[in-house]
Amino acid sequence: DLLISQIKNEFLPPLTQIPYWNQMNMNQRGALLSFAYNLGARFYGSSGFNTITRVLKNKQWNEVPDALYLYRNPGTNVEAGLARRRKAEGKLWRRCDHLTMQESPKHPIRFLPSRRTSFYSIFSSDVQSQLPKLDEV
Repeated sequence: DLLISQIKNEFLPPLTQIPYWNQMNMNQRGALLSFAYNLGARFYGSSGFNTITRVLKNKQWNEVPDALYLYRNPGTNVEAGLARRRKAEGKLWRRCDHLTMQESPKHPIRFLPSRRTSFYSIFSSDVQSQLPKLDEV
C-alpha cells in the first residue's frame, strides 16, 4: 500500500508534466516511471538530465533509449547493474511504440524488477490489480 501510494502521489504527478505524456503508450510511461523511481521523480528539466529532457521535450522518441542509457554512472561499481536497468527501460520504451494510449489495452502499470528495490513485488497479480491504470493518470 505504501509503494502504491508513493507512486500515485509522488511519482506520477511530476511525470504527467512531461510534454507529450498523454501521447505515450503504457510501455513508454512505464519506462519513464522506472527511470524516475531510480533517479528521482523530478528528473525532467533538472540539472544533470539535459539529454533525456531534450529528447522528451522535442519528441525525439527514437532517441529515448540511448538517452536513458547515459544515466548509468560510468566507472562506478554500480555501472553494470544500472546499465542492465537502463537497457531494460530502453527495451520497454521501444515495445509497441506504434500504439497510442487509446489503442492500448487497459493494463496495470508494469515495472522493471530490481533485486535492490521492492518493485519486484509489484509483479504479483494481487498488487498489480491495485495499481492505477495509466490511462487514469
